[in-house]
Amino acid sequence: MKRYYCTYFDRNYLVRALALIESLNMYEKNDFELYVVCMDEITRVMLKKLNFPNVTLIPMHEIEQRDFPLLATKKNRSLIEYYFTLTPTIILRLLEKFPEIDVLTYLDADLFFFSSPDPIFEELDNSSVLIHEHRFSPSLAHLEIYGKYNVGLLCFRNDSNGLEVLNWWRDRCIEWCYNRLENDKFADQKYLNDWPTRFNGVTVLQNPGAGVAPWNHEQYVFTLDSSNRVLINDSPLI
Repeated sequence: MKRYYCTYFDRNYLVRALALIESLNMYEKNDFELYVVCMDEITRVMLKKLNFPNVTLIPMHEIEQRDFPLLATKKNRSLIEYYFTLTPTIILRLLEKFPEIDVLTYLDADLFFFSSPDPIFEELDNSSVLIHEHRFSPSLAHLEIYGKYNVGLLCFRNDSNGLEVLNWWRDRCIEWCYNRLENDKFADQKYLNDWPTRFNGVTVLQNPGAGVAPWNHEQYVFTLDSSNRVLINDSPLI
């Protein structure tokens, strides 16, 4: 079955995103498509010249077009806050534009795959939404005030449950999405805290090999297997 991914970035994250694309091409053995929303024209032109297979470019204006509630948020938010605001809208617009998508997986542009993403989709199974925890190391546990879950990798099924979550998240981000803690909110991220109880069909990823990051790696044991694959607590690093 074909897999569908999406990400968005501007020129500042272009080099990181090229690494993401390379790693996805290396380890995703299923037929797949990566939708890249280009946040500036330099990014779009560069990627068009590189002409990666399996990559579809979407200019930012196609996401913003006639979305007056979204555009109104530009007046009182910084650039990074506007980017945070965009996350659920981009996922929604892509599902609307490409109705053949059954599951759309959002990836932050600075992710990198070290092995097959298959275990992630095995855990999603028949659920509508998949999220993953920060899993903060004990020394960084105080950072959970910014959100229990990380927005870096999310799966949304194109069904009633998945769309309910996305529309609710978009509405909240339109209302409030700032790079500060306020009234138990933080950017687009802390809205995820109660998804497993607020909505039906939400799965929390359990595989320790996914979501490995500077805020959690010190609690894990890293080794190499006989074929030089990186293992984390004896599971493949994803």
